[in-house]
Amino acid sequence: MSSYDWYKIWEGLTLRFHRVTVLNFLGFGFSDKPRPHHYSIFEQASIVEALLRHLGFQNSRINLWSHACGDIFAQELLYRFN
Repeated sequence: MSSYDWYKIWEGLTLRFHRVTVLNFLGFGFSDKPRPHHYSIFEQASIVEALLRHLGFQNSRINLWSHACGDIFAQELLYRFN
């Protein structure tokens, strides 16, 4: 799972939405792959939360897109924000 998976629809997303941000989860795509490291759903969701805070989106409405194993990280985020 890599942010590059979205490259064919990036242009369409940028035409429809004000801001588009993509990321590679830790250990996926072009991101760092620390070893040894115990990866978890909760850590990955926390990384996204930290990114949203860093970008100033913590109190904003966002559209969250995911696919493949990113779906379970998205589900954890939805649970946290519900």
